[in-house]
Amino acid sequence: MPEPRSFEVGQVLLAREVWKGYLWRARPVICVADSDGLLVHWEPTGTPYIVSTSRGFPEREGLSASNRQVESLATCNWNYTRGSFGGSKLAFVAADSWSSVELTWSGDGRFVHWYVNFQLPADRHASGYDSLDLVIDLVVEPDGSFWWKDTTEFEQALDSGVFPESYRDEVQAATEEVMTLLDSRSGPFDPKWLEWRPPNHWPPTVLPDGLDAGLAKPAGAVEV
Repeated sequence: MPEPRSFEVGQVLLAREVWKGYLWRARPVICVADSDGLLVHWEPTGTPYIVSTSRGFPEREGLSASNRQVESLATCNWNYTRGSFGGSKLAFVAADSWSSVELTWSGDGRFVHWYVNFQLPADRHASGYDSLDLVIDLVVEPDGSFWWKDTTEFEQALDSGVFPESYRDEVQAATEEVMTLLDSRSGPFDPKWLEWRPPNHWPPTVLPDGLDAGLAKPAGAVEV
C-alpha cells in the first residue's frame, strides 16, 4: 500500500464531504501539522464554506436539521448554500479513523468545547481530503463532561438502510478510541492545544475554483 499523501505546514487544503460521488460540503483549511498519519488543520474565524441544504424542499421543512440531512442522503437530492464560520476550529484527522476531533473557539476567542465528528475515513487527494459526516456527534465540554448529539437520527439512517449496518460497529470502535484519548488527556485533548494559536502571517482562507473536481451535483441542484 502506498504511503498516504502528506501536506506542508501552512498549506491551504480543501476539506470536502462526499456522498455517492456527489459533493456534500467543502471548506478550505490550513495544515498545522501532518505526520505519522495524523493531520491537524486550522479553520480561522470567517472560513467560508459551501454545504448541502434542504431549502427548496417544502416537504422537509418540518424536520429537524439532522432528519433533513438523513432525508437528503437517502434521496441524493439537495441544493447548496454558502456561509462562513463565526468561530475558529483546530481539527485532528487521523488516517483510517472514523472520527475527527475539533477544538472550537467562539468569535471572541473563548474556548467552547471539543466536538467529535464521526465520519468516513479521510481519503486524501492532491488538494486535501474527502470524508462524510455520519450525523452522530459527541460534544465534550471544557470540564471533560460529554453528551451525545443526534443518536436517534444515526439509528434512523442505519435502520432505513441509508448507512450500512457495519457503520454502527465502526462508530463504536471510534468512540472507544476517543474515550481513551479523553481519559488520558492526550492527542486533541492534551491541554497544550488549548494554548495553540496560528502564525500571524497566515492569510484568510477562500473557497477555490474547481472545488467539485471529480464529483457530481444532484440533478437540478441550485444555490439558494
